[in-house]
Amino acid sequence: MLRLIYMGLIISSLSIIAEFALAQSAKNTPLGYRIEGDEVVFVFDVRDYQKNIGSQPLDFTEFEIHKVAIAGEFNDWRKQGWSMHKVNKYIYELRKKLKDFSGKPTWEYKFVINEKYWVEPPKNAPNRANDSDSHNNLVFSTIKPSLNGNTTFRLKGFPKAFQIFLAGTFNNWQEKQLLFGKEDNEWVCRLDLPEGKYAYKFIVDGHWITDPENPIAEDDGAGNINSILYLGKSVTFKLRGYENAKKVYLAGDFNNWQPHLNRFWRDGEDWICKIILPKGTYTYKLVVDGKWLIDPANSQTETDAWGNRNSLIDVQ
Repeated sequence: MLRLIYMGLIISSLSIIAEFALAQSAKNTPLGYRIEGDEVVFVFDVRDYQKNIGSQPLDFTEFEIHKVAIAGEFNDWRKQGWSMHKVNKYIYELRKKLKDFSGKPTWEYKFVINEKYWVEPPKNAPNRANDSDSHNNLVFSTIKPSLNGNTTFRLKGFPKAFQIFLAGTFNNWQEKQLLFGKEDNEWVCRLDLPEGKYAYKFIVDGHWITDPENPIAEDDGAGNINSILYLGKSVTFKLRGYENAKKVYLAGDFNNWQPHLNRFWRDGEDWICKIILPKGTYTYKLVVDGKWLIDPANSQTETDAWGNRNSLIDVQ
């Protein structure tokens, strides 16, 4: 009898754990879309948005739905949007190829009812974001772990960690989307990312940390320090002469003007520094033994808002 009671308690406990795990998984599942192979499936479920239409809370029972469409950065926020197919009483869907969303990893969007009502996402949606007008949009990410990804994130140590995730601007900081795998004595996550500048962090059993192997970091303006990754073209900076200089560094808007981050090394008659930069225009200076200089080999300069003249480079 006691054995049966004991077995019953074990089964009950396992059931509770399973229900908790499912609830946590649902809590961290992005709202409004899912990735299936090479497609993104946008999903509008009436039951998820019953109290979140525009600025006036309305229930779907208060009017008849004739059309559901999706509007976002990918179609210039046209209110007519892309029409969705009605699957059943509650659900509308639209399938698009992932290859149609190239150039950046995340896209903001909203659902539109009857070409009139912009649907506000629930506050608990894990992929909810604010736009510049303080309205709320959903965000979908085309990024997922890939064995053939062009970018590898590594974290050494942490042998007792249970789960480690990667979050950043490439997936709208979704906490439990990009999972690391264990390889020997390090944790690894590979992604296929387009060129650009990305802020990111590692999440070790719920604790957010910067990348200990990456010295490039920035304050996001809200007091959070994030690791920074640049993907793009290899750019070489050269400084001729200065044979008596002890230390030469490169500082610019690409590294938040940090004067001791990107160091030059001596190569014959030149000081050399190579960094990776996405396409764009950047301002910079050279720091020679603590003295800030414009690049003597670059005639292109720009004066900033404080009257400082900086060297200018255009990366194509």
